[in-house]
Amino acid sequence: MRRVASRLATELALEAGISPKAILLDHYASRRTASIYRDAKTQLAFVGDSFFKEVADALGTGLSSVVEFFKDSRVLRFFSKIGWSFKKFYDLLKRGYKAYIDLLDAVSEYIAQTKVGKWTTEELEKLDEFLKKHPKTKRLAGVGLAALVAFLWFHTAFTGDLGWDFDMTDIFGALSGSVGWASVFGGAEGMKFLLALATGSIVGLSFPFPGPTTVHFIGAVMLSLAKWLKKKI
Repeated sequence: MRRVASRLATELALEAGISPKAILLDHYASRRTASIYRDAKTQLAFVGDSFFKEVADALGTGLSSVVEFFKDSRVLRFFSKIGWSFKKFYDLLKRGYKAYIDLLDAVSEYIAQTKVGKWTTEELEKLDEFLKKHPKTKRLAGVGLAALVAFLWFHTAFTGDLGWDFDMTDIFGALSGSVGWASVFGGAEGMKFLLALATGSIVGLSFPFPGPTTVHFIGAVMLSLAKWLKKKI
């Protein structure tokens, strides 16, 4: 019921000529803590109302649906990290795809050198150490690591090829420098990912998106984000 009321309020506000950005700021101002509003204000500072219309046009949906979607603070954080630009996100994914190919090359090299026959936990730990020292992967940090995680996360969210999701906080953390290789690929989930690489179960990943300004790409980003957040748009 609350969701329906929020949607109706948004539609009425838009009809009255209130901008999407103003509606969102009012929404976050009504939240319980002042810090949420401050964060939202900072994140929305560099976005114009044309951005929301562009998204609505790409999705073929009403502007109110898009505004409602952006009432989730996780959506704001995601777009603030990529500068509210689909082109920047596209460029990040391209860089991530290259990092992914380098990672595959390094894993293939390890397999060729060791002639590993069975992927035990011990063998995967050795692979992890090998990748930390390999020239193609040892410098994978910061934006490069964020790009790789973004590519893998986006592909997973869009196709469901993998059985688990990459939390977007890893993308944010890598961009800020607070998350490194070990944080992303260490532990049980990291070993699971390395095993998938080693066995070739995700070798078929590709970069099929046609370009940063196309309706297809914008729609794919938004629908993938909605799927990951388990939300409708």
